[in-house]
Amino acid sequence: MIPETFTRNTEVAIATYDAVDIAAGLGYQTFYPFTSNALAVVSYHLSNIQVFSSASEVSNGVFSFLTSSFNLPRVLVGDAYIDIYGHTDAGTWSCSGSVILVHGDGTADTTLGTYNAKNFTGASASSPTTCKIAIAQTQIKNGDKLKLTIGSPDTNNFIYLDPLGAYSIAQTTKIHFPFKIDL
Repeated sequence: MIPETFTRNTEVAIATYDAVDIAAGLGYQTFYPFTSNALAVVSYHLSNIQVFSSASEVSNGVFSFLTSSFNLPRVLVGDAYIDIYGHTDAGTWSCSGSVILVHGDGTADTTLGTYNAKNFTGASASSPTTCKIAIAQTQIKNGDKLKLTIGSPDTNNFIYLDPLGAYSIAQTTKIHFPFKIDL
């Protein structure tokens, strides 16, 4: 009997996912937008762990939530799902018309997809909105970041951020990124 020898040219990493779509060969990892304060400057982040957000909501502006740099290459492909939990005190709630996903390496950004979020009206009304953004196969290299941009057009409209559940908000905004699984 001749022994079989296997040579592996790359290191194998054990990846864990929050959900897996075996038929599509995708693993979904959930990221949570949150804010932090450093010397009275607010920063906006995306993390795959649930951490305390220094604010329970953002309003009146366009907010770009950024991941830390990826330290292992990955392939992003498929449908990303963004659960936005919005609230309006009065009038019509919207997300400035769009939600944008961006991939960047620090020198140049590439838009991966956009979605026009739905509107709803009412006084003190809340509504979850799920956005589906199709993403063409994108190689995430060591040092790359992903960015989620969401807009809230005025001070009567809010996007809730409560990844840790500290503010007792019914739901929190989150994004589910689809990564290709090496099978």
